[in-house]
Amino acid sequence: MLAYSKGAKLFRKLNFSPALRTSDHAAAIDAAGADIVHLHWVNYGYFSPEGIGALRTPVVWTLHDMWPFTGGCHYTEGCTHYRNNCGRCPVLGSSRDADLSSRLLGRKRAAWNGHEFSIVAPSTWMAESARAEGSLFARMPVSIIANPIDTTCFTPGDQAAARQKFGLPPDAPIVVFGGNKAVQNVMKGYPLLRDALQQLGRKDVHLAIFGSGEDARGRIGLDMPVHLLGTLRSDADIVDAYRAGDLFVLPSVQDNLPNTVAEALSCGTPVAAFRIGGVPDMVQNGINGFLANEGDTASLARAIAAGLEASRSGHTFQDAARRSAEAMFDPRNVAQAYLEVYRAALARKTA
Repeated sequence: MLAYSKGAKLFRKLNFSPALRTSDHAAAIDAAGADIVHLHWVNYGYFSPEGIGALRTPVVWTLHDMWPFTGGCHYTEGCTHYRNNCGRCPVLGSSRDADLSSRLLGRKRAAWNGHEFSIVAPSTWMAESARAEGSLFARMPVSIIANPIDTTCFTPGDQAAARQKFGLPPDAPIVVFGGNKAVQNVMKGYPLLRDALQQLGRKDVHLAIFGSGEDARGRIGLDMPVHLLGTLRSDADIVDAYRAGDLFVLPSVQDNLPNTVAEALSCGTPVAAFRIGGVPDMVQNGINGFLANEGDTASLARAIAAGLEASRSGHTFQDAARRSAEAMFDPRNVAQAYLEVYRAALARKTA
């Protein structure tokens, strides 16, 4: 990967897995006598395309990103080359047709030729990407099932107590943003959030960030109160971070079904986010949050303003957030949907 112009950055962004050094477990898995092999995330040396193709047990594969049907990138950043032969990979910064992405996609096509995996996409966007004409999975059955969260853990609660816990002002409008290294990780979109908040132009609004500590203070660049909550180690702390906010904001420009959005909604905290990836499956505009045009920071500023106004006008907004999370992410509903996928996979094997 270092031979490509963007290769060094990819080691930091973790947006390309070449599947060059891998282990294979097909024989051991088949020998175990399972009825179904359920794959999730298989990168960083765990499984090769050839090893997956060698499985004789029916495969159900949940897509946590786009890697299973691309030439190596986890998110395509808008590229559609995976529908053909890859090559000239913009994620790698490649200008050659026969590059690493093209070779890996070719390995997948050869190894999986004649196989019919049962694909599960957590979002409509991911399902449509997988089903696209020319994709590796275009002729395979694709179901849409959300990732579950513990809706008995992520629950609404006492906002005043949550704010007191983190030393946040009791009466100010508070926007929450978070994730692993939320400010430093370019995939999380903090610069877009910063631009949107600058355009919002409200000095009374506070921003609370979890996942980044005081070492990120120099990157903030905002003329408004910002509270860096640091890395939160327990579910209880994460729940209280969501509860403390009037609104959770997700400024990512590409994502599958972001857990932070699911968790915030389950805590009764409405969401403002770009209309990208699986977010429109989760956020019903004007009901449990507000959607902004992709990458448009002025649109995101308007969504944040609308969300703050709605959040402080009563409990209807918060109640809708919680109800939508219970319907979509409750593990019992998700498990039932997976049972149907398993039954269909076994029926196809029998046929």
